[in-house]
Amino acid sequence: MMKRIISLLTTLVMAVSLAGVFPAVTAGAYVSGDWEYVRLSATTAQITQFNGTGVFDVTIPSSLGGYTITEIGEDAFADYVNGYSESIESVIMPDTITKIWDRAFKTCTSLSYVKFSSKLKEIHHSAFYDTNLKNVILPEGLQVIGENAFYNRVLQTAYIPSSVIKIEDDGIPVSSTKYIYAPFGSYAQRYAAHNNISFRSTTKPNIAKCSKPRLKKAKKALKVSWNQVSGAAGYNILYSRKKSFSGSKMKTVQGTSKKIKGLKKKKKYYVKVRAYSYYYSKTGSTIKVCGSWSKSKSKKTK
Repeated sequence: MMKRIISLLTTLVMAVSLAGVFPAVTAGAYVSGDWEYVRLSATTAQITQFNGTGVFDVTIPSSLGGYTITEIGEDAFADYVNGYSESIESVIMPDTITKIWDRAFKTCTSLSYVKFSSKLKEIHHSAFYDTNLKNVILPEGLQVIGENAFYNRVLQTAYIPSSVIKIEDDGIPVSSTKYIYAPFGSYAQRYAAHNNISFRSTTKPNIAKCSKPRLKKAKKALKVSWNQVSGAAGYNILYSRKKSFSGSKMKTVQGTSKKIKGLKKKKKYYVKVRAYSYYYSKTGSTIKVCGSWSKSKSKKTK
């Protein structure tokens, strides 16, 4: 009898000890390897817990147990007890994910790269709170960014698509974000303006053709002027001794006039002008775009 009691007590102690090592399975969840999930419908499921330990790079499966994974549940990667999630550095999502729920990656303090699902619609409250994400490129089709969704102290840039119609308080952190890249006229542009975050447009501008330049002759020089083009960041002036503009030279200016010096005395020159501006890629690269060249005009120098 005494041996049986001792055996039962030993088993109980071991069970209590192991409970601190192996996380409890979510009620009603199914288990597949390191993943726990619950069914949402006859064909879809939500990940409720990731139980991998010492993992640096995580690739989320598109299906488990024959169910398509469409959601990442609350606290799914957050490990408040053992801190296993602190090792995760990158996450690749399948293109089946449509929602990321509250605090899903909250304790992933080393997480610095996420490839988001192309079908993602919603990112909820504190989903990526206190991660190590410095730059995020959010997918076209995303609609909602919840409160504190990306709050951390290191996020510097974010690309936000035109499909986003709601960003709750500090969804993109106001204190750390330097630039928001987004289409011109988007909700993200208004969010940036409201929170004093620098906005950089990813919309390619339509640069109008410059008017025909006006020329005044000067000693071994020409004074060139033209009408201002809306949205232009600057202008290129092309000039040549030949009507075909072979062997031409170019000047770049920000204003709408320029005196071109160092020309030959009493020689005819042909001149034309174009406007240019800039826009940005999703990753922040600067892209120059030029309007069409104006009609050319000619005049002799003094």
